[in-house]
Amino acid sequence: MIKLLNNISIRNKLLGALGILFILGLISGLVVDASVTTAKKNLTVLQNVSELRNTMADINTLADNVPQTLTAFLNSGDMREKEKYETDLLILEKT
Repeated sequence: MIKLLNNISIRNKLLGALGILFILGLISGLVVDASVTTAKKNLTVLQNVSELRNTMADINTLADNVPQTLTAFLNSGDMREKEKYETDLLILEKT
């Protein structure tokens, strides 16, 4: 094998080495591109999950407030509490 390399000109050896470096660079670039694409997809999924989690937290807060406003209305008889209860209930039903 070494005799074969001794018979090849320096120019061809350098071109072969350059070709190998080019191929290695191309492969590493493709691997990095695939990793970045996967990271972007994962980030999008995490953002969607975060938005869904925030929405669910808002709904839970609103669902907790509806019985409290109804209780406040029943205890006080204040019509403002009834209006607040009806508004909260409508918002809860829409979500």
